[in-house]
Amino acid sequence: MSAQVPTLGRIVWVTTPSAINGQKEHAAIITQVWNDDMINAYVMPGSGSPMVMGSIYQEGHPSAGDTRWRWPPHVPPSKPSKG
Repeated sequence: MSAQVPTLGRIVWVTTPSAINGQKEHAAIITQVWNDDMINAYVMPGSGSPMVMGSIYQEGHPSAGDTRWRWPPHVPPSKPSKG
């Protein structure tokens, strides 16, 4: 399987340096792709006002700071129960 690349409209998780209502990780929609490691995103905290964040580096990039993005984990579909 090839590596995922960021594209407009995809969902990612953005980590913020300060907690918003007890959480530092938030769902976000990619609004601009600068390259495979840097994006702009519309960040949606679980509670609180959405915010626009720009030039966010992917987690693990040497320039990533306290604000960074990553792919959500893959969750395979559950198997239907027999019965």
